[in-house]
Amino acid sequence: MLEPNHFKQLLSNPETTVEEDLEKLEQLLQEYPYLQSARALQLKIFKQKNSVLYNDALRKTAAHTTDRDILFQFIKG
Repeated sequence: MLEPNHFKQLLSNPETTVEEDLEKLEQLLQEYPYLQSARALQLKIFKQKNSVLYNDALRKTAAHTTDRDILFQFIKG
């Protein structure tokens, strides 16, 4: 499971992720499927890695996000 301090660090610096972090995020999302911050972080990682999973994750993340402008800024930033 993802440690809370490490999760906060990933939110602040998503470019520092490694493959193991993505696996832990997926486990976290299986346990807490509505955790929007974890979905947004996963989405940003997929975008950075040019993953084929990005479009599907974008749809799911947008559905769980109340303010899509903030999501857009997070992804682009």
